[in-house]
Formats: sequence, structure tokens, C-alpha cells
Amino acid sequence: MSFSHIHNQLLIAPLQLIYEFVYYYAKLFTNSTGMAIIFLGLVINLLHLPLYRQADAIQDAERAKEKQMEHWVRHIKKPSPATNAL
Repeated sequence: MSFSHIHNQLLIAPLQLIYEFVYYYAKLFTNSTGMAIIFLGLVINLLHLPLYRQADAIQDAERAKEKQMEHWVRHIKKPSPATNAL
């Protein structure tokens, strides 16, 4: 078994099944392909919302850490008096 086959079976196939399920019932309910695609897009965004929030939290923590280290970075980048004498 190759890595791509395992990846497909564990991650891609279940997502594909969920998306096909949502699309099928949205198309039955709305009787319109366009509206079913729009509904599917909304459902996908709602399902991924926790991931978006977690990514934002990680990014905020990274920004806070950078702000905390800003003084030290400026100190390291400051040229020393010995280099100015040359």
C-alpha cells in the first residue's frame, strides 16, 4: 500500500463522501444545481470554522511573541560602536 492510497482512504474519501451527501440532499431540496453548490460552499465553511479560529489564535500568539521580542531584536541588529570606528 502506498502513502497516497492510505492518505486517500483516511482523509480524502470521507470528506468526499460528506460533500457528496450534502450536495445530493441540497440538490433534492432546492431542485437547483447552482443553489446546491452555494449550500455546499456554506456547509464547507461552517465545518472548517473551528480550524480557521484555531489558526487565528495561533497567529495572534505568534504576533504577541514577536512584539515581546521586538526590543531584543532591535538590540541585536543595532550596530556596535567598534564597527562604526572603521
